[in-house]
Amino acid sequence: MIGYNLKKMNDILNISYITNENILFIGPPGTAKSLLAKTWAENQNKSFFYYLLSKYTTPDEIFGPISLEDYKKGVVRRITHNKLPEAEIVFLDEVFKASTAILNTLLTVMNEKIFFNPEPIPVKVEMIISASNEIPTEEELLALYDRFLFRYFTDYVGNDELQLLLEFANSNGKFQVETIKKENIKELPQLGSSDIDFIRDTILQLKENGIVISDRRKVKLVNVLRVLKAYNLLTPYYFRLIIETVFPINQKQREKVLEYLDKVLPDIGTIIRKLNLRIDNIIKQEIDVNQKMALLRDLMKEVKQNYKGQYEIISSIEKRITETISELLKQDENGGEEK
Repeated sequence: MIGYNLKKMNDILNISYITNENILFIGPPGTAKSLLAKTWAENQNKSFFYYLLSKYTTPDEIFGPISLEDYKKGVVRRITHNKLPEAEIVFLDEVFKASTAILNTLLTVMNEKIFFNPEPIPVKVEMIISASNEIPTEEELLALYDRFLFRYFTDYVGNDELQLLLEFANSNGKFQVETIKKENIKELPQLGSSDIDFIRDTILQLKENGIVISDRRKVKLVNVLRVLKAYNLLTPYYFRLIIETVFPINQKQREKVLEYLDKVLPDIGTIIRKLNLRIDNIIKQEIDVNQKMALLRDLMKEVKQNYKGQYEIISSIEKRITETISELLKQDENGGEEK
């Protein structure tokens, strides 16, 4: 997995899968939305349907061609073999470019898990994955947009992970994903009172910032967290990831949500990455070893002061700084040359 952002995308795909919810990736072209989703889906032991949609895509391509034999009898019935109604995992790329006929049928599939052919039949679809370069603005598309419980906003690799991306490309690295096995859970555990309190406070606080979610999404949010608890995944990391993908409807709202979460539920992974970047910058400075070690020790004092009680952050950075100082001393003993 290349970088922290792709790890989060992979993790939210796994959460969508075990909760049977739909997920939408939104972001500029070239941010691995489709590559990640398609690779992940192909690695699941499930029947899979993929299609890149455009305004020219016909219902036949998605739901199957009309049976001529039935048509002669006055019945419009589609042959759904190897099409969306018979797939367990569906990936529709650029879903908002589809025609009205496709979108209306897709809404029924997402809402009711049935497909009219012409009588209503249950579909096998467990989750629908979609990707889009932009958020829809047309009224007729907003209903479909709302049916994606998880909406993850992607972006290009940041400065702190640029080196990792370039090294991956230079080494002909193979793109890999992590999957999760779905378990047969008969009864979901209830959330603790502290979790319910946190959800309530989050809903109220974000509402004051103009971020409001429907009652349906509130209920689904609780159900998702109960599933996470059943899988022993109800950690601050996943709690934060769920809030980040369920609440915002656009990038501006996402920034507000992240700002709130940084205060009440810090993203430990991002904090550690940023601190490691500061260590890298100290190492690169054209100053002597003693000055570098002094800056590193000052950084360690700052970390212990700013992140009191957050053992994971302190231990990770302390280990890195200790190893770095040891390496600097070795280099100094060898006349400044790296071993």
